[in-house]
Amino acid sequence: MLLCELTENNETWYHGSTAEIKRFNLDNVGKADATDQEGPGIYLTNSIDDALHYGNIVHTVKTIRSPRLVPEKKSFSILTIKELINLSPNKEDILQDWDQKPEIAIAKASRAIYDRWGPNKFREMLEQVWYDFYRETPKEWLNILTTNLKYDGFILPSAGVKHFICFNPEILEITKVENY
Repeated sequence: MLLCELTENNETWYHGSTAEIKRFNLDNVGKADATDQEGPGIYLTNSIDDALHYGNIVHTVKTIRSPRLVPEKKSFSILTIKELINLSPNKEDILQDWDQKPEIAIAKASRAIYDRWGPNKFREMLEQVWYDFYRETPKEWLNILTTNLKYDGFILPSAGVKHFICFNPEILEITKVENY
């Protein structure tokens, strides 16, 4: 059973940028100029005015199917964290900061993340795992989120608007581009 929330199919979103985008992909995810405040992904908003804060070219975007969203509240275990750490392509190097023995290092890192977020802040836990273990490999992280965990992104309310941080560009279709 897939534990996620769904949004409406064909919901309208906006993406502001300084350059026209023909089709979304992951090529710019994790670049030096990307803020990635909520982790890597394609950042969309439900407000044209909000999109204009990110650039004068606004892309109107539709979801071509209902996105599978990371649920706002979902419990998780330390085992979930360990599994995500084990999939990290740089885990050997990163785990050296925790302990010389990999099994002890994974236990310490997993416990630290679990203790920080508790068992019910799944999205925040995912963000912490990304920050600690996948920051240098954002495409691999998004692949794990979409392929292993089966999520397309999450919705984050922010100052009266909604932001959709999309992990999966294949569900997005640009329907209009306007230069303001």
